Amino acid sequence: MESQSADKVRDKGQQDQNSNIQHSVTVITHAGISYVRKIFSFSNLHVTAFIISLYPHTGALLKISTSSPQRAIAGSDVLLHCTFSGQGSTAVPRFLVIMWFYQGKEIVRYHDKLQISHPRVSFDKRAARNGNASILLSGVKIKDEGIYSCVVIYNLERVEADIMLDVLGNDWSLCRKLVLVVVFLQFKRHRWNKMEKHITIPSAVSL
Repeated sequence: MESQSADKVRDKGQQDQNSNIQHSVTVITHAGISYVRKIFSFSNLHVTAFIISLYPHTGALLKISTSSPQRAIAGSDVLLHCTFSGQGSTAVPRFLVIMWFYQGKEIVRYHDKLQISHPRVSFDKRAARNGNASILLSGVKIKDEGIYSCVVIYNLERVEADIMLDVLGNDWSLCRKLVLVVVFLQFKRHRWNKMEKHITIPSAVSL
């Protein structure tokens, strides 16, 4: 039963992710049509034909690069790397959509404006326009472990990649404490031995 429940949750998350991505593609299409109509005053039919003519050759241009798996120590900050290329030197914001998902749930959306639903995630809009869609996750917790998906849509072309984040317990902190305790005890022992050399204990006086 637990396995079936987990599968349902995962399928629901994937459906929501696909729905959000499809909505973003539609938004870009409308943005492109409005932009061309504004500049050239074309009819709807001409605008649609013009937009479509721009994209048949772009299938292999947009590329995405990530690093997975990534590891972080609990309590530290981790940069989840996601870069893309093929948009030229600088992407036009109205044709660019960047989304991040955690376990199928959207946590970041950038399209003209930035929306972040995760309290410890930050995103650099300027870097995104130059092909860097990475996010910074601060104060990593064990519960942050899992699969993060980076989705980039530009000029109706879509690329995505998954990143597995492994979170390690902060065992180093415990090790440091143990080392400090050992050093402190050694110091006290050495100091006591040094003091003993300068202490003369009088012998008992027999009556």
